[in-house]
Amino acid sequence: MVKPKIKHKAAEISEKQKEKEKLALKNFIVIVIILYIILSIGNNVYNSKVFAKKDKVILDGLEISFNTDKDKYDIGEKVTIYLVIKNTTSSKKEIKFNSPDIAYITVLRPINLGITKYYTTVWTNKPKSKQIPNPYSITLKPFEKLVFPTVWDQVDMNGQPVKVGRYKFIVELNTPKEVKLQAEN
Repeated sequence: MVKPKIKHKAAEISEKQKEKEKLALKNFIVIVIILYIILSIGNNVYNSKVFAKKDKVILDGLEISFNTDKDKYDIGEKVTIYLVIKNTTSSKKEIKFNSPDIAYITVLRPINLGITKYYTTVWTNKPKSKQIPNPYSITLKPFEKLVFPTVWDQVDMNGQPVKVGRYKFIVELNTPKEVKLQAEN
């Protein structure tokens, strides 16, 4: 008769062990979900601070910047992107380009994957193949400022209207020295 009691106690111990394992699994799942939420929030806060509405670079006495004409746009409204090159010195400055195409603009749409963001190219005026160099230069007088506007019609590369949301702009100067500016709007 002692054996059945031992089996009964063993069954109780086994049942308690299963309950502990289920509780541990539930706690693990809750902790993973909480960490995922915390890391996603942290990532979104970090990514929102990485890009400003404007970006600028100082290069050999030239201040190169770009901005959009507004912070928010209605669906289908044209977005005007201004590339500004300003001579900040009291002497003439020359800036050399690989071709008369002074800059290329790429529009990216962020896809939030929780902990990370992935960007897909929506539109660009950058040629797909490398162009044959056709040297071009601009000379700026002391403190002169030049503005080069580009218009994006809020359409993708196939001419389809883009979705409502925030977009990242990258402006690449077509210079021998790589210069990239980026902002999210």
